[in-house]
Amino acid sequence: MQEIEKAIGYDFKDKGLLEQALTPSFIDRDRNNQRLEFLGDSVLGLIISEFLYRHLPLAQEGILTRIKSFLVSRKVLALIGREIGLDKVLAFRDGMNRDKLIADTTEAVIGAVYQEAGLSRTRDLILSLWEGVIKDISVYDLIDPKEQLQLYAQNIGIDLPEYVVLEQTGPSHRPMFKIGVYIDGRLLGIGEGRNKKSAERRAARMALKSNLAVE
Repeated sequence: MQEIEKAIGYDFKDKGLLEQALTPSFIDRDRNNQRLEFLGDSVLGLIISEFLYRHLPLAQEGILTRIKSFLVSRKVLALIGREIGLDKVLAFRDGMNRDKLIADTTEAVIGAVYQEAGLSRTRDLILSLWEGVIKDISVYDLIDPKEQLQLYAQNIGIDLPEYVVLEQTGPSHRPMFKIGVYIDGRLLGIGEGRNKKSAERRAARMALKSNLAVE
């Protein structure tokens, strides 16, 4: 437990609380980490949501939701859990999903810190543990190219992208669309697809790869 405390930078006054956070239900049916996991899940969601709200002021709800879903996902929680050494102290049963147990325990540890130290200290803990993931994550990999282009336009204060059908070919039951995306009247990308949405996405992706400087 001392190694876990050192890894998260927090010393528990109540060592029994940390012990409970590290105890899965198959070890102890009565005193286990399920309630702390429930609490930690809620606190983590709140703090990550608050962080994204403050640091991505132009992002719409759908984008914020996708980024948050990634940051609180089992994959990321298991990664954080391994970084603080949970994989070395937990008991595993044969055939069980190790990532799930580590992720659940990470939430329980967060819940335990919140239970003892409150929201401000837990916020500091989470943002410290998640700092590397947030730096390494490419936010744009999580959102649609059209949304990326819109965010870019909003960030630099220019007109929002406009999508125009340049050409439609093929039979009516299987058309092919060629669509151009314009910003401030300048054609920045062209995309083709069997429907307008896919063509628009390809046009936006081309625009993002081009020189986006707009006079």
